[in-house]
Amino acid sequence: MSQRIDDFNQNEVWRVISGKPGTWYQEADDSERTEFRNWVRGLLQERKICVTFTKRDGSTREMTCTLNEDAGAVMPVNTQPLREVRHEDTACRVWDCEKSEWRSFRWDSVKRIEFKLG
Repeated sequence: MSQRIDDFNQNEVWRVISGKPGTWYQEADDSERTEFRNWVRGLLQERKICVTFTKRDGSTREMTCTLNEDAGAVMPVNTQPLREVRHEDTACRVWDCEKSEWRSFRWDSVKRIEFKLG
């Protein structure tokens, strides 16, 4: 798993250096996108991760987030489970550990993912 995150981060750095527009996610095929979303959701269920992404206004944001209740996520009361939220193939709804609020990021805007093992 560590190799996957290193490969993703290195590919994003290479994209920026070589001047390619967009992100790896935007150029991936449907099966690669699905695999990436499932992998990130799995990480979020297990622990806190730091996601660096481009906001709609063009600025870059680093967000420490999770979907793990033990790591601080406060599950909403009387709402549908997060895994069933509409548009889950375009955005990911997560608990922002620093703001203590639910936030989201668009999958196609992800630039970097970091987490600690163990």
